[in-house]
Amino acid sequence: MIDLIGSAISSLNIQDCGDRSMCERRPCRNSATCVDVSPTEYKCMCAAGFAGKDCSQQVTICDTDDPCQNGAGCVALADGGYRCNCPLGFMGPSCEAAVQLGRELEFRGNGYVEYNNNVFVHARNNVEEVVEITFRTSEPEGLLFWQGSPSDPLNHDYFYLTLIDGYLEYSYELGSGPMVARSPMKVDDGFVHTARLTRRGQYGTFQIDDQQPARVQSSGRLQVLNTPGSVFLGGVPNLEVYTGNKFKKNFSGCVTKLEIKGREITVAEQAQGGINVRPCLGY
Repeated sequence: MIDLIGSAISSLNIQDCGDRSMCERRPCRNSATCVDVSPTEYKCMCAAGFAGKDCSQQVTICDTDDPCQNGAGCVALADGGYRCNCPLGFMGPSCEAAVQLGRELEFRGNGYVEYNNNVFVHARNNVEEVVEITFRTSEPEGLLFWQGSPSDPLNHDYFYLTLIDGYLEYSYELGSGPMVARSPMKVDDGFVHTARLTRRGQYGTFQIDDQQPARVQSSGRLQVLNTPGSVFLGGVPNLEVYTGNKFKKNFSGCVTKLEIKGREITVAEQAQGGINVRPCLGY
């Protein structure tokens, strides 16, 4: 390659055909003002709400004010506001209020409680597994209980209870085809209901309140439920990641009791994480 300038013996009327300044390249974003600092440097004067070398980074109230307390995560909203994801034991707009979580838990569609998978271990022999959940809600949609695989959830085993159009849906997948059962009546009436879910191998029952249990069965021949993931009550952290967007939203309502294999599961003793859960105040 020839160096046109360094190899030249003489020249006349030659000038740089490039930009006269760095700012002529319009490097600044989002209505920022560009200022030439030198022939090779520039500075962007960012408009309100933006930052960074080229003003391409949006600045939110979460960045400027850090409004969430007690280790809560801050989520910036489109209207310029924010939402705090309160860890267990705190509530309020900024998660400023400490609360004692007991048996009754209120969820508002953006929270969950996570339990270690050892609270719901699946036996490899022919032993009946029983899950009982007592709750009340006025919302027709919401994931109430989930255990599955942390990766590619719909192509692995799972066990769930959810609300769809006001009805309860119970399902489990053992690897050879899912069992799916729906309650005969709607339960989004604001009254207390109890769902009793059983499974022994590929067979199970589904009972709502004092109604006659419905017998259910998954397809295929596989008998064992292999779900290495955590147990979630009231929803999951991310519906796409954890359930493959199988569900529209997390649960909104009050859970007054969770019992697995005859043992009551409580936040104080078994929970290992969760957000946006408070004592039942609105139900």
